[in-house]
Amino acid sequence: MDTTKILADLKKRPGFTENVGMVLVHNGVVRGWARADHAPVKSMKVSHDRAKMDAICREMEQQPGIFCIHAEAVEGELKPGDDVLFLVVAGDIREHVKATFSELLDRIKAEAVMRATGLAAIADDSGLCVDALGGAPGVHSARYTGNHDDSDADRYNLLLRNLGGRDDRAARFVCSLCCAFPNGDVLTAEGTCEGTILSAPRGENGFGYDPVFCPDGFDRSMAELTMEEKNAISHRGKALAQFRQKWEKYYDHQ
Repeated sequence: MDTTKILADLKKRPGFTENVGMVLVHNGVVRGWARADHAPVKSMKVSHDRAKMDAICREMEQQPGIFCIHAEAVEGELKPGDDVLFLVVAGDIREHVKATFSELLDRIKAEAVMRATGLAAIADDSGLCVDALGGAPGVHSARYTGNHDDSDADRYNLLLRNLGGRDDRAARFVCSLCCAFPNGDVLTAEGTCEGTILSAPRGENGFGYDPVFCPDGFDRSMAELTMEEKNAISHRGKALAQFRQKWEKYYDHQ
């Protein structure tokens, strides 16, 4: 995949300068470890439905503010570090681009799995989005430092350094969830937990960015909340609750 050429060609398209204020790029590579248990991965066989991927891209291009979407996937026997998926979403403002990108990635992953197994498949992406950092770390929250072996403290301390002394510290945890069915139907849901980034970590509970995130309505960090308090405002819990409502309506009409 010649990513430089793809981006250069995109900028030459008629209407680019008039309609695009943000281009979001995803270059997925094969990890050297399994996500579930961090077991070593030596290689993996990958296949994609090109027609289905193109259809998803064309459908998602109809979202508000989206100028164009480009997707490429690599097939065959791949090793850790090899490129596997390249996505480009170009649009007017970051709110439109980020929302479309998140749903696009979930749908491609979920529907690719569904087509391979013949079963319904659920995919989700969760992350922390900080307004002053243009939505970062976002989908890269778990790899914000660039090294998956780094600790949670390494990641949230990098976040604090990047924010510095900025006054705008608004942020949110976001969970985007997608379920694809063998008949081609797709259900999506999203949950958020609004809050602010603290100037220093507080608390011993939770994980990830919890020590530096203060949810709205509290004067404590997420890492200082009880499990009951945290579950009540969880972005994943909200996404699953929304999905359950959509699932029940979907099931009633089958």
